[in-house]
Amino acid sequence: MKYPVIYVHHQFGTFKHGKTAQTLSIELEVEESFLQEDPQLRQGYLKQLTKDAYHTIEGQQVIAQASRVQVEGKDYLLFTSNLDPRLLKRQLQQIVDELAVRLEGHAVSLQAALFRSLLKIEGKDLFLHAAKEGEPLGQSDIVARTRKELRPQGRGTTNFLTSLAQYQRKVEMQRSAEKGSDQA
Repeated sequence: MKYPVIYVHHQFGTFKHGKTAQTLSIELEVEESFLQEDPQLRQGYLKQLTKDAYHTIEGQQVIAQASRVQVEGKDYLLFTSNLDPRLLKRQLQQIVDELAVRLEGHAVSLQAALFRSLLKIEGKDLFLHAAKEGEPLGQSDIVARTRKELRPQGRGTTNFLTSLAQYQRKVEMQRSAEKGSDQA
């Protein structure tokens, strides 16, 4: 079987050149009516929520040693082979349940794709694993093929995601800091 390839610059942690790793891709989807009011701020807020979700999963997956990588501007999480998919699904469900609470009244879903990918250091050949080498992850359709949708099932009881009010305060503080540095 051929795996999509993630090119890295050097070995890191438990992830070695030529080995496969479980890879997770997350995408949050919200109905369009949420984005109508102040679209730039709310698009930024959705990006912040996605970062929060990746950070939460990375922090909770101690045994599977999650590591975040970026491929062509998109974040992915890599896991060692001892990932428990049921635990991961439960964590993703908690995140989408909390998302539904944070964005009260708006339809939300979480698109998650879990697949195996091959790690390769740029410029190094794969002698023993060359038959496993597929196309680069950015050009692969693996995320679309393996994507599963999670919808809210209950009341979110966690506090992993940033609230919209907190995000607005952060953006306002950044804007005021930029204005202050421009005036100086």
